[in-house]
Amino acid sequence: MARRVLDNLHKYLFFLRHLKNMFFRDALISNPEFVVEYANLKKDLANSYSENRQAYTDGKTEFVNKVLM
Repeated sequence: MARRVLDNLHKYLFFLRHLKNMFFRDALISNPEFVVEYANLKKDLANSYSENRQAYTDGKTEFVNKVLM
């Protein structure tokens, strides 16, 4: 029983992550200003955190959340 609950939870969380990615993609497609802003942010973060993948990823979080709101 517990195994099935964990399996279902894993599937649900995977689905939510996938859904968030699709919403973000669609927001970028529908708003060219977001595309430019996101590209510039990624360049800046890559320059600042070329050796720190986690900081690079964390730096994008605020922008992603803003787009999804």
